[in-house]
Amino acid sequence: MTALRTDLEMLALATGDETARRLRLQRALTAVDAVAGALDSVRTLHAAPVHPPQWVNLARCVQDAWDSLGDLPSRHALSLCNDIDVAVHVMADRHALLTILRNLMRNAAEHAAPAQCRVWNTPDGVVFEDDGPGVSAPELALLFERYWRGRLADSPTPAEPGDARGLGLAIARQMAEMQGWRLHAEAVVPHGLRFVVTLAVHHGFSTEASLGSCVLPT
Repeated sequence: MTALRTDLEMLALATGDETARRLRLQRALTAVDAVAGALDSVRTLHAAPVHPPQWVNLARCVQDAWDSLGDLPSRHALSLCNDIDVAVHVMADRHALLTILRNLMRNAAEHAAPAQCRVWNTPDGVVFEDDGPGVSAPELALLFERYWRGRLADSPTPAEPGDARGLGLAIARQMAEMQGWRLHAEAVVPHGLRFVVTLAVHHGFSTEASLGSCVLPT
């Protein structure tokens, strides 16, 4: 919040350099995203899993998670290819699934972009994959640690004291475990990162063959 206030105050006083104004505005927007993500993470951390499982349209849930990020993906040049059959339904807590997907997408926007994300379903879960730079083998084991800062090194804005980034993947895994699901990451060759959400067997799937869809940033 301090960094955001400083940039906004400087924007109010700026009179000359358009490039400098745009840079401060971009940093302010990034700070707003970080604050929004932190608030969402706090709500998730303190929320009990009170939503009963229901049949969820998986393709629509993915699209809703993407839409909830607003213009964040387009600002980071992140695109989505939703390859989930539109007739696939899964018995699950929709809020939990939406939270996990949204955090994976936000993480890709902040640390993988410019890139494309592809999402598809398997017989027992959901796969989320980006074609970004990926992470090293030692870093792979640390992805879900809270406030782990290794993957922030390539962020367009430097980390500030108290920076809340680094919570998204930890929240996603905790949410999965609260539901009896499993979330893990895999490296993609030659580059990229894949996240696999394995749902509890008793939640089940209902599927019919149909086509997925691709959404590109505007």
